[in-house]
Amino acid sequence: MRDVADALAPQGWPMRWVRPDLAHLTLRFYGNVASDRVPDLAARIAPVAQSAQPLQLEATTIGAFPSEHRPRVIWLGLAGDIGPLGVLAAAVTTATNDYGPPERRPFAPHITLARLRDGAAAPSDFRQVVASVERPAVPFVADRLQLIRSVLGAGGPTYSTLHEWRLGAAPEIDDHG
Repeated sequence: MRDVADALAPQGWPMRWVRPDLAHLTLRFYGNVASDRVPDLAARIAPVAQSAQPLQLEATTIGAFPSEHRPRVIWLGLAGDIGPLGVLAAAVTTATNDYGPPERRPFAPHITLARLRDGAAAPSDFRQVVASVERPAVPFVADRLQLIRSVLGAGGPTYSTLHEWRLGAAPEIDDHG
């Protein structure tokens, strides 16, 4: 991830770059969840994590939402066990459908690298610059599922892990909450 940011950041695009230690793959976004509802949310996620297996993934392509012509979010695309990853995301969504806003877009597995600053114009040369970046696929194993609290602040988001489960394992790794 850092190699892509290092290649793209010198372009001077008006982006807020995600710190590499905050990089993650989101299966489901819940928005504001009251603290007293978190234990039930975790209880619904636990059996989904237990029934899943670790996934072999690769960070591959560089892309943008909503499109490469109007990049507002720059991301790394994923390859590998994408089918099982989609099944896992759907299972999490189904198990926790009482939480968070309904997702209207199909699941698009990615790792966010940067977001366009508020009010800034999207870079017009995104496609050309990305085409010149040579980047080998980076394999990794997704072997755990985490329930994360995100608090937005002036310096960017602060994440804290509320619960964490190993995929395919019965016990929770550690209760952070």
